[in-house]
Amino acid sequence: MIGLVVKPITGVLDAASKTAEGIRNTATYFDQKPTENRIRHPRAFYGKEQFYRQYIESDAEVLWHFNNSNRNRLKNICLLNSFDIFPTEDDKENYFILALSYERIIFWNPRKRKLVWDFPTTDLEKVSFSQNKIEIDLKKPCEKIKVKLSLMF
Repeated sequence: MIGLVVKPITGVLDAASKTAEGIRNTATYFDQKPTENRIRHPRAFYGKEQFYRQYIESDAEVLWHFNNSNRNRLKNICLLNSFDIFPTEDDKENYFILALSYERIIFWNPRKRKLVWDFPTTDLEKVSFSQNKIEIDLKKPCEKIKVKLSLMF
């Protein structure tokens, strides 16, 4: 006897509860921010003019890390170009990125997501290029760089 009264009431309450849950889930489904589900880093913009090129993953990653860095000197830099630097011909997995900007020259380890060294462009004395090599001479010694830079790319 009691079931004849209680069962329909619990059914109606259960239906109302599930309907309210569905409305809540539908309303909050689109509340996710786009950066939470990002597939790739935002596109890099180059130079002071902030022009863009074809999407280059390493540039986008480096610029994103610099802008989200706790190092103020790396935030809002004007990236000009970057180069992949391979210490050896055989090991293509362990590479570095040499990033050139108006403000700084930056040597980045993407695998460890770590800054190896950087210095302001005002410290540049001379830059020499050969077939697969860049040599950078500095006006004054840098703390992290004890020798003349010679990089293979």
